[in-house]
Amino acid sequence: MARFTPKLFRRKLAGLSFRVLLICLLLSTAITFAMCAGYVDGELLLRQHSLRNTALDLYQEAGLTAQEVAGLLTSADYLIRSQDPAQLTPQQLEDAQAGLPVVAGGFMNRVLYFFLGGQLMAVEAYPAANLIVSTVLRSLLGNLIVIVLGFVAVYTLSRQLALPLVHLTRATRQIAKGNFDIQVRLPQSRLGSGIREIAQLADDFNRMAHELKSVEYLRRDFTSNLSHELKSPVASIRGYARLLQMEGLSPEQRQEYVSAIAAESQRLGSLSDNLLRLTRLEGQAPKLALEKFCLDEQLRRCVTSLYPQIQKKSQSIQADLPRVLILADQELLNQVWQNLLDNAIKFSPQGGRLSLSLSKPNRAQIQVRVCDDGPGMDEVTCQRIFEKFFQGDPSRHMGGNGLGLPLVKRILDLCGGSIQVESQPGQGACFTVTLPLNPTP
Repeated sequence: MARFTPKLFRRKLAGLSFRVLLICLLLSTAITFAMCAGYVDGELLLRQHSLRNTALDLYQEAGLTAQEVAGLLTSADYLIRSQDPAQLTPQQLEDAQAGLPVVAGGFMNRVLYFFLGGQLMAVEAYPAANLIVSTVLRSLLGNLIVIVLGFVAVYTLSRQLALPLVHLTRATRQIAKGNFDIQVRLPQSRLGSGIREIAQLADDFNRMAHELKSVEYLRRDFTSNLSHELKSPVASIRGYARLLQMEGLSPEQRQEYVSAIAAESQRLGSLSDNLLRLTRLEGQAPKLALEKFCLDEQLRRCVTSLYPQIQKKSQSIQADLPRVLILADQELLNQVWQNLLDNAIKFSPQGGRLSLSLSKPNRAQIQVRVCDDGPGMDEVTCQRIFEKFFQGDPSRHMGGNGLGLPLVKRILDLCGGSIQVESQPGQGACFTVTLPLNPTP
């Protein structure tokens, strides 16, 4: 494939313009001839009949001879002369002798015959017939001049139009090489950059490059964080496995190391599961399996499934769950409540208190609030808590992997809902989920 250059662009644009102009020239000439030729031919024939009538009047009333009448009516456009009867067919000669006008010849070459005092006369319109040919030729010449001027203008303008496209082509090659820092700058003095579509194309290209750069940074950050998150449990499992290989371990020590390996394996499995779910939800928007169900019952089942964890930490939970029917994807929302309640239990202290409430702020929406009395979060953490792998204070990871809340945020986006967090250091945290009762498909 040939490389895009200004010279190649000008040559192709000029060639295309020349072909278009040539076709327009031929069409214009054909239309001009079709519209004018028939009209002129009819007018010429009418004028020939008029000259015949005038010749007859002059011969009968003025007493002029046939030659004198011919000399008097002949002009620069029409020729009246005597004609040898042998040029006519017997039928034409018979009609002319009967006083009828006889027309012979074809298109733009018609001759009118009639008898004038026993002399066969012919009215020819050769000079006038050449008028239409002259008009068409002049129109053709004018169109050729326009084509030449248009060709020169297109070739000149293409030099200016090619420059912005060349800049865009070079920038596109840089994008293909992975350089997302490229930006197209079009000089305002150039004609091409002044065209709205080209300027818009340049702006869209710059926006695309910026978005690709952001995606690339996110990809690198994601890969770095994933590698870090995988390294920690793998290193722990390897370390405890080596300790288990040592001789002389007591049953208590062996049980401690096995429990640690199980915990790290569970953490690793949770990380891969959440990562798989989040990747599936972000890769493509799945079709929601909408169904009517009791949201309060779903929340109660989630609390029941997590109750062993609540008892283990001697925590209490206050639930205010009035009956609410909602149209939503039950499986996806179940993941939302499981993640939020699990975080509340995890971050609340031993003997802490949890609260879960369900309400309808208006006829179209419902709100679910999950609150805890844990260590709370500062403003920066609240702003970044829905980012992948972000875990706030590194000293309080508590076995998390930083994917639960991003997964919650993605599910709520798909369901047409939203989530907000209210928290201050030392005062716990409260997550508020807002969902439509009847989402638009």
